[in-house]
Amino acid sequence: MSYAIISFGNIGQALARAFARKDIEVSVATKPDPESIASAAAAIGATVIPKRLEDAVKADTIFLADISRNEMKIVVTAA
Repeated sequence: MSYAIISFGNIGQALARAFARKDIEVSVATKPDPESIASAAAAIGATVIPKRLEDAVKADTIFLADISRNEMKIVVTAA
């Protein structure tokens, strides 16, 4: 099973920390290139892997962590 978190703001990073605590590999992606979030991902843990958006969405399970219009949305999809 592969996992990805799309959006790497506060919510995305909190989800990534939860995966890292359990030593589960998770891809993280945001609209800018993966290098823009590489240092934040590395600070969370070695199992948090920055990827390009088009690669991250190939995961079996995708978490879309987005805060917009004062609403938090987390969408989980399974392939």
